[in-house]
Amino acid sequence: MTAGRMRGWLILLGMGCGLGLLYAVDPSAHMLWPCPVHALTGLSCAGCGMTRAAHALLHGHVAEAVRFNVLCIIVVPSVAVAVVRSSMYRVKGMTAPALSLPRWLEVCGIVVVVTYMIARNIV
Repeated sequence: MTAGRMRGWLILLGMGCGLGLLYAVDPSAHMLWPCPVHALTGLSCAGCGMTRAAHALLHGHVAEAVRFNVLCIIVVPSVAVAVVRSSMYRVKGMTAPALSLPRWLEVCGIVVVVTYMIARNIV
């Protein structure tokens, strides 16, 4: 087995273990890791609540996930698909083609994240 294939399997195994841990341990009851932005500034970053939201999504509680962090509906599935896609290419011994987004979509994404971060700290 080549190093690239081994790396692909290890990434998938790590992702599976991470999802298993997140499924089993409720981050609302047990803090898995602190948010550095919140710890340093007292402000909620755009990702604050994402771990709790991912936990809720794993249990099928979409409304609860949205309550924790509305961006989770886009971010969690997108990241999961990207990691699995890249890993499957590695497992097959291939290099994944680069994902390129239109520039306007990248800019819109940044604007949405920054606006969301500002709004959640004002409200």
